[in-house]
Amino acid sequence: MDKEIKVKETVDLKLVDEIIARWGSDEAYLIPMMQDIQGKYNYLPRPALLHIQEKLNLPLTRVAEVASFYKAFSLKPKGKHLVHVCLGTACHLKGGPRIVDAFRRELNVEVDETTKDRLFTLQTVNCVGACALAPVVIIDGNVSGRQEPSKVKMMVSRVRKAEGGAEAGEEGGNGGPGKAKSAAAETAQAAKKPSAKPKSAKIKKTGKSAKSLSKSKKK
Repeated sequence: MDKEIKVKETVDLKLVDEIIARWGSDEAYLIPMMQDIQGKYNYLPRPALLHIQEKLNLPLTRVAEVASFYKAFSLKPKGKHLVHVCLGTACHLKGGPRIVDAFRRELNVEVDETTKDRLFTLQTVNCVGACALAPVVIIDGNVSGRQEPSKVKMMVSRVRKAEGGAEAGEEGGNGGPGKAKSAAAETAQAAKKPSAKPKSAKIKKTGKSAKSLSKSKKK
């Protein structure tokens, strides 16, 4: 059962207005506007999309259609830190599924879910082109190769410690130094800034439903 996160969506509509103005209030730039909003919030909050719909005088179905059509967009909150575990052929054979299970237990989430503190989102990928380093874990875009389930607690603990999480001291690393990069600690304070010139052409489509957005129209 999907444990959808219940959060109060607090959106700075003044910021949304600035993004709309940056693109000349032109509906032709709807996708770049959404990219900038997602760059700020790490997903597309419903209040922001409804505000765009009103400001650009677009049908709600049009905004929902674009938001749900592209794989790069997310209508669900994502964590500050994205954890991707490779399940390509090489990684799968060398223990990728066991690493996924270790992250599920450590973070208490399923794949494609976000922790309650919105610090981590766990996802899997099919291949990252680093088969020689299998099994591979990517945290915030930083690749760590030759991973093991026993190192998962250490990786999570490093990020929590860098964030000042209360659980850091209790979790302590027990995975050993290994050869993997400790990229999570280095990237924990990295700010996610909206792109000045979004590359919307690279967005991939998906089959998500557009119905979820319309539920907030009454707000």
